[in-house]
Amino acid sequence: MPRKAMQFAAGGDAQGGIVALALTKAPEVARLGTAVPLRRAMHKPLRQRMVLLRNAGPVATEFFAWLQTKPARAIFVRHGFAMPGEP
Repeated sequence: MPRKAMQFAAGGDAQGGIVALALTKAPEVARLGTAVPLRRAMHKPLRQRMVLLRNAGPVATEFFAWLQTKPARAIFVRHGFAMPGEP
């Protein structure tokens, strides 16, 4: 559903939209206009989760661990995600 707002705004069916900041970082979207992040006080936190299944193989386990490192967190921040415990 969040991509619907982006489709309307990007397709010219709306003059703007409230969409995930991460979507606005994509080059094909960034060239369409200006993104202004909403103040955190204007909405409840939108929490994302990840899960590692019991029968996950070693590659999935390693990737899960890597996603929790500082370099991985920096990638998330660069793409518009706020990390828990960070301003």
